[in-house]
Amino acid sequence: MYEALCDYVKEKKPSWVIGSPPCTAFSRLQGLNFPKMDPAKVARMIKEAKMHLHFVTSLYQRQLSQNRHFLHEHPAGARSWHHPSILAIRQMEGVGVVRGDQCMFGLTTKGASADEKRLAKKPTKFMSSSPHMLKQLEKKCDRSHSHQILEGARCADAAFYPLQLVRTLLRGIRDTKAAESKKIQLMKSLIPDGEVDESEDRVLAVADTTGAARVHVTKVGGGHIQLDWDERNFKELYRDEYTGEILPRHLIQEAIKEELSYSNAHVWEVMDKEGLKKFKDAKLVRCRWVLCNKGDAQNPDVGARLVACEVNHDGSKEES
Repeated sequence: MYEALCDYVKEKKPSWVIGSPPCTAFSRLQGLNFPKMDPAKVARMIKEAKMHLHFVTSLYQRQLSQNRHFLHEHPAGARSWHHPSILAIRQMEGVGVVRGDQCMFGLTTKGASADEKRLAKKPTKFMSSSPHMLKQLEKKCDRSHSHQILEGARCADAAFYPLQLVRTLLRGIRDTKAAESKKIQLMKSLIPDGEVDESEDRVLAVADTTGAARVHVTKVGGGHIQLDWDERNFKELYRDEYTGEILPRHLIQEAIKEELSYSNAHVWEVMDKEGLKKFKDAKLVRCRWVLCNKGDAQNPDVGARLVACEVNHDGSKEES
């Protein structure tokens, strides 16, 4: 299932991905029942919930890397908000979190009788890459009404979005589209004629990288070459070398730039491959990045180190 959904997102490139993964395993109330349940069942439930959370956050990461949007929703008190994969997304530039009480969107559940409907508060947190979406969803209870507690069968009723919330989501998508259309038109007005790419994603990418870092690297024999770093120079997803956790992409970008800036200034000079052929014993050495978070999910301190992979005479590989 995960693979099929991932392929779908890769192929269709949706403007929005909305995630609302099952929250039972992360519920504080449900957690009170865990000691009474079969430990194997509890472990399996938690494992599946974490796998699902990792999957949806990988989709959010893809959306962010390609200048598209996501919305994530979970109960405000769910332990999932403290999970490393969610915290990593929250640290990314442009991502925000707000709280909205679903009674303000018309959420009701069954009352004392089958025909009675009563408002349910259901405090909910929303995380999104769009401030326009978050502005629509940030609505706390105005205390003009009473609530009934969500328990038993009422919890199942509250799992469905009320119509007013659906309409609010659509307004958030509409407002985001309108704001970005204005941004696209502004960027088109700034780009010389003949250089405008009509693709919205491309124009937005130009808009977001107008402040891309520009550096000069010394050439062997004198002179310099100019390098411009923008989104095309970076991968969609970065993971910690040792834990496998998703790392905040914007922090990794800065760490990579810092490492390369030092090396460009103090470690090497550059030449093209044709120039390299003039040196009899010269060889190309493969390099790779070692990335890690020396802090924690809430206070990340990411580092990026470029290491060379030497090939020894016996054919084995060794990093230095």
